[in-house]
Amino acid sequence: MFTHKAYIIKTLTNTHVGAGDTEFGIVDNLIQRDPVRRLPVFHSSSLKGALREHMEAEPFLDKDCLKLIFGNKTKSENLSAGEVKFYEARLLALPLRSSTLVYHNATAPFVFLDFLETLSTFGITGDDTNGLKTLFKDIKNKFEKKDSSDFCVFGENNRPIIEDFEKSCVCNGRIESLGESIKALCNLQFDNLAVFKDDLFKQICESSIPVIARNSLDEQGISQNLFYEEVLPRQTTLWFMLGRNKKYVDEQCYENFENKLINDLIQIGANASIGYGVTRISSIYQGSYQ
Repeated sequence: MFTHKAYIIKTLTNTHVGAGDTEFGIVDNLIQRDPVRRLPVFHSSSLKGALREHMEAEPFLDKDCLKLIFGNKTKSENLSAGEVKFYEARLLALPLRSSTLVYHNATAPFVFLDFLETLSTFGITGDDTNGLKTLFKDIKNKFEKKDSSDFCVFGENNRPIIEDFEKSCVCNGRIESLGESIKALCNLQFDNLAVFKDDLFKQICESSIPVIARNSLDEQGISQNLFYEEVLPRQTTLWFMLGRNKKYVDEQCYENFENKLINDLIQIGANASIGYGVTRISSIYQGSYQ
């Protein structure tokens, strides 16, 4: 039997988890994306590999526990996949430039409702998220009624221009009582949250992810190759789940693993030598952010 837990990833520096693809003539190194929705993701194999590398670099778990969680690497060790399921990390909120704040955390109803519904399906949260589900469904319905707004914000005095979008609406109602819920669940706050229309948010994620020019030098320090690379900017929020096989991975083994997971800064993706990919991972327990 598998029991599931969910986790929040916050990127503390620019992060590039590469797809191995190029957009000929524009971007050389693309980030990983969901094949259907085209939103940024960290594929399960990339996430698992990064976590395994971190756990093995600074031994904290005994070898048997590591093998139970991650599996064996070679056939000589009776190759296995491990007894913990690693699910992909999905985008929850993307920081965008704002005229009233340093940035707004941008999301969309379909993104947040997928997050909440998945947590409920896997028994990670219960009725405590019903208010948030209702809120995002109401925003979705508002947009579907041919509302001319590009996005909604929370609070009458907060009418920003975000990137190049300025048609905003204001969400009121139950937000005061729900503010603590969303902060507890994923460490986001209503005062810098912007909920975009679904199709517009998908467009932003496809066309407005930062692209950084990088240069490769030879041994004499002469430029040999200028290339362009997509990155998820710092303060991007993603979420993922882990499923533990209770029959094989005991609570003490998993607890030791989880303690290191949430207490360390973990590097995910490429270019660690130039400070990319530093992340903080936090856990969600029955609607609580820890």
